[in-house]
Amino acid sequence: MSARTREIDLATGLAAVLVLGAVALAVIYGWRTPPGVVPTFRWEGVQLAIETVCFSMAAVALVTRRAGRVIAWVLLLRGVGVLVFLAMLALMAWHGGTVELGLLALGLSASNWVSITLAVWLPDGRLPGRGWRWYVGGVAAFALVDVFLSSSTASTVYGVPNPVVGWLPLAAGYPYVTPYVVIAFVLVSGLSVAFRRMNPVQRRQAGLLIPMYVLWEGECVLWTFNVLPAGPRFALAYVMTVLWPVVLVTVIARDRVSRLDLAARRATVVAVLAVPIGAAVAFLPPEATVVAVLATLAGTLLVPLSRWVGAGVDRLIYGRRATPYAAARSLTGRLRDSLAPAEVPAVICDLVVDTLRFPFASMHAGDRLLAQAGTPAGVEPLVFELRHQGRLVGRLLVEPRQEWGGVDDADLGILQSLADQAALAVQLSERAAELAASRARIVQAQDTARRRIERSLHDGIQQELVALVARLRLVRNQARRGMGIDTELTGIQDDAYRIIDGLRELAHGIHPPVLTDRGLLAAVESTARRLPIPIAIDAPELGRFPTDIEESAFFLVSEALTNVLKHADARQVTIRLAGGGDRLEIEVGDDGVGCADGYRGGSGLTEMRDRVDTVGGHLVIEPRPGGGTMVRAVLPHRRRETTNA
Repeated sequence: MSARTREIDLATGLAAVLVLGAVALAVIYGWRTPPGVVPTFRWEGVQLAIETVCFSMAAVALVTRRAGRVIAWVLLLRGVGVLVFLAMLALMAWHGGTVELGLLALGLSASNWVSITLAVWLPDGRLPGRGWRWYVGGVAAFALVDVFLSSSTASTVYGVPNPVVGWLPLAAGYPYVTPYVVIAFVLVSGLSVAFRRMNPVQRRQAGLLIPMYVLWEGECVLWTFNVLPAGPRFALAYVMTVLWPVVLVTVIARDRVSRLDLAARRATVVAVLAVPIGAAVAFLPPEATVVAVLATLAGTLLVPLSRWVGAGVDRLIYGRRATPYAAARSLTGRLRDSLAPAEVPAVICDLVVDTLRFPFASMHAGDRLLAQAGTPAGVEPLVFELRHQGRLVGRLLVEPRQEWGGVDDADLGILQSLADQAALAVQLSERAAELAASRARIVQAQDTARRRIERSLHDGIQQELVALVARLRLVRNQARRGMGIDTELTGIQDDAYRIIDGLRELAHGIHPPVLTDRGLLAAVESTARRLPIPIAIDAPELGRFPTDIEESAFFLVSEALTNVLKHADARQVTIRLAGGGDRLEIEVGDDGVGCADGYRGGSGLTEMRDRVDTVGGHLVIEPRPGGGTMVRAVLPHRRRETTNA
């Protein structure tokens, strides 16, 4: 067991002992005041016992926190002091004795020391500086001396005869009030300096704790010197007894908060309202006080009672199924914990079955089943459309219940809300699937292109180079025999030029050098000149673009022109390139046989869509007005600074 665990166990055990002892003393003082004790101390003793219970519970909550460890032990010391004081006072009343009075004085000294020094430990359990150790030690010595001097001059202790009265004649001239004034001045001055040195978080915490401490300590002073009548004094004491430890736990138990949270604000509101209300009740006549207490009790119980009644009404109306609000809250939590959009359909189907208690639910995107839950009963399902930006992306099918009256308007509303929540996730999931398939097709197309290049090099250019080497060997032999070789050298030259042209064509198919050197427009014009069809190009003031945009655009134009030559039977082609703003617009139109609206095309058009998708663009293939086909693409980009010469 670690030292930290032992400390927590020790504090918890001590708090438990203090609570048990405080409850016993509260019963003793509240049920039957010990003989000889002044009657007015009866409720003061009960109040001090309740304070011990509250402080002990607060200490248990604080001792587990880094900032609350020291304060927890300070509160426990206050509880020990109060408990010893009350117990010894009762023993003195029943049996008398000097030993009991000495222990009473020690307990009262410890209690007073905590009362005076608690503020210097706020808000994080650390003293503001090393110099404060002298203050804490000095207050401890003063509290002990003050109590013993007081005990030597008073003839009774709360009505119980004092066995040591007059034992110290010098105490008769002791100025009891002056030391407290000096201590208060030192405390206020020191805390003012310490407050300016705090960080913003500590200032916000201290800004709530210090005023509450002043209220609590002020209540103690008013009680000690009987400044207020008994009614207001008791009311204020009982309010602060409960409120002060609650505020301590609320603020201190939260380390490194950037701002006071809802609980701290509620504690402040309670403090502001409870103190004047408690004081006002003390001035009311007995019959009015009963009514005020009952009204306060009713107001306190109204919120939990309304929640309990509301829960009963929900059970009556909805039975075992969840309310629409609970279902929506459950969906929010599950969506927050979802790892990917693909998991959302399963989460919603489970929620419909497990939370809303429908027998079966399934979600579909087109003909594809995305998720299902429950057991189908074979009844006609309710259909809820999943629409994203006005487009139908799927359906949620829910079989209605055969109990609890079937389906009501609240059910329909929450099911449609679930369908709306699922639409975006389904759309994202579909787009992710399309992107994955697109990437796979691009990789496959790259592999196919590499194999085509390999075949072109092996079956074409390599064979021609082998033949060229053979002819050169033949010419060398002819030259050694003195035969004429002019004709053969001319043929070899022609073959070498043909191989160079083949290499140039192959390189142009891979990546035309003109695209890198001069840009997209020059590359498109170079390609157009080599095709056996009139091509009109409209590209006013077209500049340079990022490499990936130019490559995708050139591939798109080249593939579109290839499709025109293969399938369109066109007489003319028009190409428009426009680079205004932050996008490149491409149009390739022909006057051929055309295509149907919504035409998806074969592998060539699929590769075009994949290339456009990789750069975040958009591609549309549609019939051209007047006949033919129009390919339109928009590619987003950031323009390069250089332009074509």
